[in-house]
Amino acid sequence: MKPLLSESETKNFGFKLAECLCNSPVKSSVIYLKGDLGSGKTTFAKGFLDGMGFLGNVTSPTYTLIEIYNTRVYDVYHIDLYRIDTRKEIIELELHEEPVSSNPFIFLIEWPERGIPDILPPDLEIIFSLGQLSNQRIPDVACNSKKLGNILNCWLK
Repeated sequence: MKPLLSESETKNFGFKLAECLCNSPVKSSVIYLKGDLGSGKTTFAKGFLDGMGFLGNVTSPTYTLIEIYNTRVYDVYHIDLYRIDTRKEIIELELHEEPVSSNPFIFLIEWPERGIPDILPPDLEIIFSLGQLSNQRIPDVACNSKKLGNILNCWLK
């Protein structure tokens, strides 16, 4: 996959995925965002929420753990597990089950490895790594669900 060369390219990468999801019949999804600190996970999430049509301020859920954004199609749960220390904390967040809502949802989970095996499995995993240039991010995408096959065709073309 081609490198993302700026913050705006990383945001656009997320924006385009959100657009594809909004234009599809896919109901709910779980997306894992993996990578080192500063690798672009939250920047991607900001672009994703822009693509969902969310007009408000998007902040990192590092301290709140979960931020919920109601968009025109989905309830987006932006989750950051970086500060999680115990399985009990994960279970208290109830990420092992779908939220009770009449709307379809998307979980965007940063640092999911801190919650496994106590969180829902991913439909899509995006792993960000730092490139050789200071603003360069290299995404790697793994689809774990047949329901997102058409989404990937739309998104990555």
